[in-house]
Amino acid sequence: MIRNTKYPTFLIVASLVMVSLSGCTGLGSNVPNAKISADQTEINLGETVNFDARESTTPSPTIIDEFQWDFGDGGSKTTKQGITSYTFVSSGYHDVEVTVLNDDGEIDRDSISIFVNAPPTIVLEMPTFIKSGETATLDASESFDPEGAGIEVMWDFNIFPDSNNDGDPANDADSTLRIAELMIDQAGNRTGSVTVVDDKGAVSTTSWNLMVVSRVFNIVWEEQIVEANWNGYLEQG
Repeated sequence: MIRNTKYPTFLIVASLVMVSLSGCTGLGSNVPNAKISADQTEINLGETVNFDARESTTPSPTIIDEFQWDFGDGGSKTTKQGITSYTFVSSGYHDVEVTVLNDDGEIDRDSISIFVNAPPTIVLEMPTFIKSGETATLDASESFDPEGAGIEVMWDFNIFPDSNNDGDPANDADSTLRIAELMIDQAGNRTGSVTVVDDKGAVSTTSWNLMVVSRVFNIVWEEQIVEANWNGYLEQG
């Protein structure tokens, strides 16, 4: 009877010891915990993203020594502070990674994905010159967004005057058709622009030049000789 009562007691005590020790796994490790965030995860090409890794931690008494940044497009930098900014010059998805290094030589990594939207591509077809009074066809219908989204087209038929009277002659929208018609009745050089905008607000603009030459008229003089014969009496009045 004595053996039967002690044996379960030993099992209970052993189980309690094992449970208490199971929560101690990893105690004493000096590995830091990296965390990264960004103020925006979708941008247009050429815009800047601000990154923040200040929520990264490291066990006491160690301290974080440096932050190593890899921006996923070949760019990198190392900082002592947990913040940095970066301007992306290539489109697509970029996995930005931060490596946190503490003074014990231990590291940890965290990453975040940034999508960089490419601007639309302008394809412009138009004549290089017309005669005064003729109509030029300006065609941007083959322009496209690299990501396959829709686009909007805006034509400024003359970049110098401010046709919408808003104080900025560079933002006039004289037509929003993909294929526009322009008639000019005065000779000279005309400079305009076409702007294409995609669904995320990325903008591409290109200028164009059109030479308007004077219309030449070919005048031909024709001489006609008329012979008149008078017979009989011509009464004088």
